[in-house]
Amino acid sequence: MNTEKIRKDFPVLSRVMNKKTPVYLDSACMSLKPKQVLETMNAYYTDYSACAGRSNHKLGVEATENYEKARKEIAKFISAKPEEIIFTKNTTEGINLVSHAVEFNGKDTVVTSDREHNSNLIPWQMLDKKGVKHRVVKSNPDETFNLDALQESVGNSTKLVSVVHVSNIDGYEIRGWSAELCRRDRPCSGLQVFGKNRNEQY
Repeated sequence: MNTEKIRKDFPVLSRVMNKKTPVYLDSACMSLKPKQVLETMNAYYTDYSACAGRSNHKLGVEATENYEKARKEIAKFISAKPEEIIFTKNTTEGINLVSHAVEFNGKDTVVTSDREHNSNLIPWQMLDKKGVKHRVVKSNPDETFNLDALQESVGNSTKLVSVVHVSNIDGYEIRGWSAELCRRDRPCSGLQVFGKNRNEQY
């Protein structure tokens, strides 16, 4: 990995502060935008700033074409279908949409970890009003992710599993937990917020 090449994609990292270029470690709060994103946003606001998907004039058509092109490119990148891609403002909005879109009842269980951002805790805690049980998987004593505890927490009543991949608390990365869980046992019949197994649909 060429870190210097990557740094050049982020204009703010070329600034000199206290006679040094910065190292930015606050992406859990606000991620930096690469120049490709800034250039594309600038092109939109400068050249064809219009509503995508609703206007029939030339600027609107161009906005729609670029919007749908982005959807197709993202779908290809993650091996999905374009119709499976939904744009949201951020992860917080996405999780809230899922929490309101899925039909939960008093027999259902939601599973998360103890390393979650509030955005991935509060929506599931709010489901307590519907009688939905919220199971929180505790980390190991050495602060590593406890896959055994996750496996024990997932059962027939599990409607949804939503576990962070990189914790905003300490930067700990939980690699491949969903794939490993499926290898150990069976594909989870509940919704996986950040992915899907081969036998289930979003």
